[in-house]
Amino acid sequence: MCVPGSIHILKGDKMKTTLQVLTVLLFLFILGGCASKHYQVTPEIYRERVKVLGVLPLMVDAESTILHPQRQEIVAILQQSAREKYLRLSAQLSARAGYSEVRPVIIDTPSQLQLFAGKALKTDKDGTYNRYQPVPAAVSELARAAGVDALLVVVLNGVENKGKRWERLGPRYLESSFNEIQASAMVLAASGEILWEKSGASGAPFVDLQYADFDEAFHNRTDQVTLRFVTPDGLRRALQASDKGLLEKEGFSTLYRALFDSLSEGLAISKSWRK
Repeated sequence: MCVPGSIHILKGDKMKTTLQVLTVLLFLFILGGCASKHYQVTPEIYRERVKVLGVLPLMVDAESTILHPQRQEIVAILQQSAREKYLRLSAQLSARAGYSEVRPVIIDTPSQLQLFAGKALKTDKDGTYNRYQPVPAAVSELARAAGVDALLVVVLNGVENKGKRWERLGPRYLESSFNEIQASAMVLAASGEILWEKSGASGAPFVDLQYADFDEAFHNRTDQVTLRFVTPDGLRRALQASDKGLLEKEGFSTLYRALFDSLSEGLAISKSWRK
């Protein structure tokens, strides 16, 4: 599916001012942090209630908004890429986040899906995202069986979200609705209560399913930019692309590393454990 849109161009002083504003905002974001906004209870109550955190396998919401013409293949690629990643997330939280214990919770996908009664599409200042509604009884049963105080659930899901996509080189950008994969995360108490939640629209999307074809617009001498879907192979390569940490012997997916770093920062229960 191809969707046209109009190019916006920033020039001269306007571009310089915009870049300065973005730099200042980024600095303030890093300096002040925004982890506290994700708590649904006070940080003090969260620390008191969550000593042992269980990490569930990453879920892929196959019923979410994935508009790709090869939808089933896209879902399968996401599911394959997410498999076993929770073990890395669990180990990272255990090393960085300051809990008494963080443990991976082994669970079959069909029973995991029963943790949610459904979802609602929400829009706020961050954008559009899916908000998942837990089933308290199912959460309680799983938490008790796993011997944890709370469960961390991460759901990869598709959404149409308004945003900007910039040209790789140059000052042009396209403002439109893009189909993207977001990562929604929440910490559920054994009672089923949501103690901490990070919406999929908070920050950059996990991975884009669409891109703006600026090269086509350039070669056709037009301001109309077409939105195109990434190919299944392109998505697979994006998920597999890796880098190495300072002390790592093997590389790890760049996209999952960014996601897990963000979660580790937001879920750290003591500032001294944050980067």
